[in-house]
Amino acid sequence: SGSQDEMGNDSKKALIRDIVATSLVREHTSVDVQDYKTVVMYLNGKYWGLYWLREKVDETFVGNHYNVNATKKNTDILRIDSQVKSGSASKYNKMISFISNNSLSSKSNYEKIKQQIDIENLCDFWIAETWTANNDIVNTRYFSHPDVDGGKWKFIFYDLDYGFYNVNKNYYQFSTSSYGMTVNGYSTFLLRNLMKNSEFKKTYLERLSYNLKNTWSKDSVTKKIDAVIKEIGEKEILRNLERWDFDEDFWRKNIKWLKEYASKRNGYMVSQAKSFFGLSGYPFFAA
Repeated sequence: SGSQDEMGNDSKKALIRDIVATSLVREHTSVDVQDYKTVVMYLNGKYWGLYWLREKVDETFVGNHYNVNATKKNTDILRIDSQVKSGSASKYNKMISFISNNSLSSKSNYEKIKQQIDIENLCDFWIAETWTANNDIVNTRYFSHPDVDGGKWKFIFYDLDYGFYNVNKNYYQFSTSSYGMTVNGYSTFLLRNLMKNSEFKKTYLERLSYNLKNTWSKDSVTKKIDAVIKEIGEKEILRNLERWDFDEDFWRKNIKWLKEYASKRNGYMVSQAKSFFGLSGYPFFAA
């Protein structure tokens, strides 16, 4: 392809949003992310800039990550807009239809769902989307494989080109709105219904506390930004910017913004959680 515009919407900006966010999630949670390798490309001997080789999110991804035999037949991978990427949606739809007819505020109904979803994984996934305030949510993927945790649904976190922008966004509301998410109205049905259960809310808040102290602490994110730049090599990044006529100052401003985001986001995450969950003096948020 002729330009880096096609490489994702962060190519002219910070360049590293996706790598920073997914690396933190991989280090601190059980949520799956794409592995990557930074490469320098030459086309017919001509320098063509920086690119990132990524794992494709498909049944092979599941097979490699869990060391199971994963085929299009036995691996269900779904996208948030109900697109089937592998396998079928029938098992998932059955679960959704159960929830439609049985309120999850009941303990026994929630127990049934706990057998079908890796709840901690789901919480960590949504907290990651919430912290990054990811607006391009269409690439939410979940998968189920009979030999992975008894076929429980698990989440894959990727595509963060539109993350790290809206530092004060109340994403708890965004991800549970009955109108759906974004102008496309992607369904919030599952999370919205899980929130009706008090045990789920307690688990969610415990995971929120864990993730704010570990995955998404200011220190953790800032160090990761510096580490990723160091790993790629600043010289290499500047060479890439020059190749595509991108502005170095603009890139530095974007990195500064990522760090500012990291220093401000947790304050919003905590105060918005307090109002969303109706918490006053909640012990999980003791400083």
